[in-house]
Amino acid sequence: MTTIAPNRAVTAVRQSPNYSAGRPAGAPNTITIHWWGSYGQSHDGVVNYLCRQGGNSSAHYVASSQGVTQLVSDRDRAWHAGALGNPRSIGIECRPEMSDADFAMVAKLIAAIRAEHGDLPLRGHKDWMATQCPGTWYAQLARLDQLARGQKASAASANTTALQAQTAPATKAAKLTATDRQLMLDVDGIPGGHTYARLNQVMGTGTKGSPSEAMWKKFQLFLNTVVSSKDIRNLTGAPSLDADGIAGAKTWKTFQYWSGNVKPAWMAQVGGPSKLTGATWNQWVDGVAGVKTWKMLQHCLNSSYANSGKLLSK
Repeated sequence: MTTIAPNRAVTAVRQSPNYSAGRPAGAPNTITIHWWGSYGQSHDGVVNYLCRQGGNSSAHYVASSQGVTQLVSDRDRAWHAGALGNPRSIGIECRPEMSDADFAMVAKLIAAIRAEHGDLPLRGHKDWMATQCPGTWYAQLARLDQLARGQKASAASANTTALQAQTAPATKAAKLTATDRQLMLDVDGIPGGHTYARLNQVMGTGTKGSPSEAMWKKFQLFLNTVVSSKDIRNLTGAPSLDADGIAGAKTWKTFQYWSGNVKPAWMAQVGGPSKLTGATWNQWVDGVAGVKTWKMLQHCLNSSYANSGKLLSK
């Protein structure tokens, strides 16, 4: 085992047992970008998985807005890119939510690796073997390379929105919303980076792939305009939601009540009741932001307009 000598970007070190010693094929000559696949996983949870005893996978680094954890020395082979990629590539596991802060941290790590090993080109995991990894990061490798070199990332083309450029590869097969021609969200109930980027965009608070206080404030103000004060009082005990930027039970109850009445077919489609009545009330209006509620919000976002500050209308 080569002792890990962390570079300037590393914020934590934890040695994984899953690696092969040395670089018999030669020094590192590429950097391979991965994503860890499932939205909502924590940085530390991914580190724990790649450091598990008896595992069959690892990476040299796990990088996210939280920091950079090094698991395997650059001078050893992590198990990350198969027979073609493992011998001479350095592997970085990246957060699928792909926020601006995630990008900045990965770019900082790439710059530090290059300072030590030379101007290594970037590759995606799928360049080495049949896989979907690194997902949406793959279309952003050129942007990531520019950021790592300290250059300004290229702007989106005239036919590509900021949200599309941030969240997905531009392909002819991409599904776009019928309302404003934005990237269609997967209705999966997972509040990942794409969903937050779209909610920010619809509320008019930017396109960052992470929640913001301003975003939730706009969301709360919208709900105050579409649900009567009488109904909000029945739901929350007050005539209106406090626009405090905190998405708590009162905010979610109000959204559930509104969406269930406006779009009962969607409510049933995502696993709720077919109609909101006294008998079915607790099946839907519970104030919990669970999978069904997020699916409903994703449906709404797919039928909304950028910078409108509203759901389902301009």
